[in-house]
Amino acid sequence: PASMKGQGKVALVHGYCSGGSPFPEEHFTESIAFSDPNQSRSNDAFAQLLWKFIEPHSKTGVSLVGHSQGGIASTHLYTFYWSAVDGHSIFDDNNRIIQSVGTPYSGTALAGVIASIGKSIGIGCGDNKDLTREGAELWKATIPQHARKAVYYYTTQYDDWNWCVLAAQAVLSFPNDGTAEQKYNHLDGATFVNHKKKFCHTDNMKFPPQCKDSTRNTELNEKAP
Repeated sequence: PASMKGQGKVALVHGYCSGGSPFPEEHFTESIAFSDPNQSRSNDAFAQLLWKFIEPHSKTGVSLVGHSQGGIASTHLYTFYWSAVDGHSIFDDNNRIIQSVGTPYSGTALAGVIASIGKSIGIGCGDNKDLTREGAELWKATIPQHARKAVYYYTTQYDDWNWCVLAAQAVLSFPNDGTAEQKYNHLDGATFVNHKKKFCHTDNMKFPPQCKDSTRNTELNEKAP
């Protein structure tokens, strides 16, 4: 298994209904970008697609950097399937096998109403039960502590007294990043790294997209095995 720093690949994993990888590949070394555009998948179906994508790199090992549901799918993959992620022999703060940005581990109020307000927020893939508050709680109950300990996660929000998407503000609790709510982003047993203002969930929101923060991406890249 891979045990030397920088020996493995970094898989960049987009989230629900994404048009492609939101992370600029040039911010990462040895990166591979997962792509399943414009889809609504269950956490398990998402994880199985991710398994197939990273399997060719099992000899060197793969660490995962997930955005939004991509962080959930990454955690699900590590919990329920033996994959290229398990090719790494060192798991610590400087060898993070799962990192995520803007992941609603406890669900989001937006998930249940995406079909009705999707056009106003630029999302058109329909509702996703696994991303609802109820669905997320059911999913979390299946994730053991050893898997949670492998996760390092980051969150963002708009600037003070502001918003990312005005239409979503009527549905989401404060603060939020336009999609994921801060109080529902946490995963007990995982490592919360930091929360940053003036960054939103994705493109076409009031502040820059969280995945294009070069400072954070440099850290994500450096902390990957």
